[in-house]
Amino acid sequence: MLHEVAKQSSGFIGTDSSLRHIMKAAGKTGVVIYGETAFHTFGYEDDTNINAFAVDEWNPAIDTADPRTVLVDPMAVVQHFVEKHSEQ
Repeated sequence: MLHEVAKQSSGFIGTDSSLRHIMKAAGKTGVVIYGETAFHTFGYEDDTNINAFAVDEWNPAIDTADPRTVLVDPMAVVQHFVEKHSEQ
């Protein structure tokens, strides 16, 4: 049933979980927040992958100079989602 609901969505915002894989199976992209998981190994390049602890080419949202880095700015996550799905 979740797969059927996913197919009707424009995308998703979530953490590294089974939901990410269900959404991929439904052909949807999203913004995924990772902790210690290696998203280069387990993530999908068509998502916006945010690592709460590091910055690299897949992770444009986190500023390492910002003391809130480990908290992940919710507005940055929403902004990434809006940018990714505004064309769909």
